[in-house]
Amino acid sequence: QAGSSRPLPAYAPVATERLPCSSRQ
Repeated sequence: QAGSSRPLPAYAPVATERLPCSSRQ
């Protein structure tokens, strides 16, 4: 997970799939 570099909320795993690529960065 590219977003693992920054602290993401509990819904992060689900949000990453729904949100655009911008969230993955």
